[in-house]
Amino acid sequence: RLDEALSEKLGPSAQSTVDRAATLHRLLGYQYASGRFRHDPDNPLPHDLVMVDEASMVDLPMMSRLVGALRKTAGLILLGDKDQLASVQAGSVLADICREADGYSSQFGRTLELVAGKPLPPLPGPGKSAVGDCVVLLKRSFRFDASSGIGKLAAAIQASDFDRCKEVLSRGNPDLEWVDSPGELSQLEAVVPERFRAALDEADIEAALRGLDSFRILCAEKQGTFGVTGMNRAMQTLLRRQQVIGQEGEFYRNQLVLVNHNDYQQQLFNGEVGLVRGLGEEDEGSFACHFPALDPKEGTRWCLTSRLPGWETAFALTVHKSQGSE
Repeated sequence: RLDEALSEKLGPSAQSTVDRAATLHRLLGYQYASGRFRHDPDNPLPHDLVMVDEASMVDLPMMSRLVGALRKTAGLILLGDKDQLASVQAGSVLADICREADGYSSQFGRTLELVAGKPLPPLPGPGKSAVGDCVVLLKRSFRFDASSGIGKLAAAIQASDFDRCKEVLSRGNPDLEWVDSPGELSQLEAVVPERFRAALDEADIEAALRGLDSFRILCAEKQGTFGVTGMNRAMQTLLRRQQVIGQEGEFYRNQLVLVNHNDYQQQLFNGEVGLVRGLGEEDEGSFACHFPALDPKEGTRWCLTSRLPGWETAFALTVHKSQGSE
């Protein structure tokens, strides 16, 4: 996804100076046989600047390996949301870095005003953190307005204000709808499947993938009725009843698939979501899985389902997985 964003925003001259986006394991040269990394303090990375996206999900051991593998003159930029997802493994590095960064030093504050060319709001500094002058907290969301239902709900959640959450959800905001624990498929049927039907009925693969990318079912947990397994099972039942997807089997027509292992040979990576279609109009026994192309100008790419690396059905995703697949 980061490759797509860079190719859209950077001009041809700038693209030649930027390596392809990679996982941290791949960047550091993880060696599966030994469990070691090719790049370390004795063999540092060649880059002048390393940018890490979704840095809140980087655990403490991996961050230590990354910092240790940088050249002494290299720059490191960590991008992420300190209030979003913590790493699955030990540590909350980004949140710890930002926790004490509550203001800038007076000297750096004056420098900011000179660079901006105008007076800035009073700075709360001096900060307590040794890296306080290196931390910038961006507080304006470009995805939703702070006065919207989602904006108010996000603020209440970040403040751990449960009563405020209930109040926002009960106000009938147009961008929020609270469904109180639907226990029957009939309640889900009125809310979700029509979006799937509209996208999956598209004969053109590229149009179908675009349609599927316009919405998501996200779950807070893996197991249970409202976890990924339960919601995937419910969606398959509903969509099969409406003849939107094919008959049961390991693979079937219009199945959504989430890749959960990297396959460098086929250029398939953890977090990619693909759509399964039959190889021929009459052939329901042989299937291919279609994915958006790595270069957005190229449309789509596909591979036989028999060649897929690790995968799972993806009508619903966990919040963690959605961070990778967007």
